[in-house]
Amino acid sequence: MRKSEKIILLFFIIAFLGITTRSTFIILKEIKDSEIRISQLKEHLNKLRDENVKLREEIYRLKYDNNYIEILVREELGWIRPGEILCIPVQNQ
Repeated sequence: MRKSEKIILLFFIIAFLGITTRSTFIILKEIKDSEIRISQLKEHLNKLRDENVKLREEIYRLKYDNNYIEILVREELGWIRPGEILCIPVQNQ
């Protein structure tokens, strides 16, 4: 093999190794980014599951807990029972 052929072969080997190394780093970065995204999504999923549990508890209370419903109606809508007097505090300006 002549010297020029060796140089060309060496050039192609170096180019191949460079391309392979660069591709490997790109793939590793994509894997790392994917792992970070998966972690974020798992955290979000856990928050949604917690919220789902709270909403199910709220639904249960709204279906079966008359005292809870009464509290909500009184607080949110200002309802009073017959014979009760509604007092609304006046704010000083």
